[in-house]
Amino acid sequence: MKTRNLLLALAALSLSAACDSGTPAAPETTSGPIPAGTVAVVLQTTSEPEKRTALENSENVQHVAYMHLYVFAGTSDDAVCVASENVGWNQPAGTSAKQYYLLRTPLPALPQGETKYTFLAVGLDNTAEEIAGTAAATEGSAYAYGLPGTITTAADGQASTLAEAEASLADGRTAADMGSAELFSGSSQIEPQKLNSPVGIELKRKVAGVALFVTNIPEKVKDTQLSNDSVETLEVRLYTEQNTTVSLLSGEDSPISDSPATDGQTLISLPKEMFQPQGVTTGGAYLLPVDAPAQATTATLTLRLLNAAGEVLAERQVQEKAADNGTPVLNFALQANHYYGIGSMGSPVDLNDGKNTAEIIVHPNWEAIYGESRDDAITIQPDSPKP
Repeated sequence: MKTRNLLLALAALSLSAACDSGTPAAPETTSGPIPAGTVAVVLQTTSEPEKRTALENSENVQHVAYMHLYVFAGTSDDAVCVASENVGWNQPAGTSAKQYYLLRTPLPALPQGETKYTFLAVGLDNTAEEIAGTAAATEGSAYAYGLPGTITTAADGQASTLAEAEASLADGRTAADMGSAELFSGSSQIEPQKLNSPVGIELKRKVAGVALFVTNIPEKVKDTQLSNDSVETLEVRLYTEQNTTVSLLSGEDSPISDSPATDGQTLISLPKEMFQPQGVTTGGAYLLPVDAPAQATTATLTLRLLNAAGEVLAERQVQEKAADNGTPVLNFALQANHYYGIGSMGSPVDLNDGKNTAEIIVHPNWEAIYGESRDDAITIQPDSPKP
């Protein structure tokens, strides 16, 4: 299957290429500073058209509208950010595109003990106008996490360190804001002498995606002890509060759970007005990676039907089917760049069919055929009462 990840290739121009293109030649020395205008950036995306921040299927569609590049003088945690630039991404989101860019900032010589620069690229689903404040923004990764301005250089007053290269929920934002924020990033460590050769940085999602596809949502739930048995809300709920911080560096996708959101257990909440009586009811949300519950009997995700008072009329636990058809697993992790689909558009979960199971399909690395059925699917087991 064709991979549609976002690719950022960084290359220093050779002498002949620089002469042909009219750009400055790359420096011959590798121990001193690297002048401005000698490092070329080649940005490339490959994907399909799709509406921004719409998580409604497993198609590997990216929605990058803005891209930012940072350079750190070293690879240690205390390496400081020495360059921070808007690369001027002007390609349509969701289509194959390539764009060249010259780094404007001269790179200082590496400090004692450091042998490589760290290049970090971040792709956001907000426009440059929204980030600059000339257009209003009410959703997206820049809105939710405050990027790109949360990583700074000395010119901003204080340089961020590599250990601070994180995305964290911005002040005043909520877990709901994370739900509509798609975030890409990737990094590479580069020796100065290798800046004369192309270097690639692959950007991947730093978020997981959970999507819901259901039909025949019941109007009422039978055999309930509650006085109000009318269904008003359908929701997907996480076992714990969502994490609000993630490292932006490649290969560092482990959850950072030191600052959980206080309103973050509900991932998807669909009011009755959004139900599709004659079709498929859909919903979706992005979230930062989450560890599996410590207790094997605790479900990572549950699907719930609520009445107008928010009381639970019915609940189904999400179970991951074992690869060897053994005992299903309730407590599984939600990993970055993975898509978790409760049903699919082609095979939605029927909530009124009397069955006790439904599939939730996990697609590692977001590489999946829309509506595909897999052997490593996840099943949902309902508790009593059931819809």
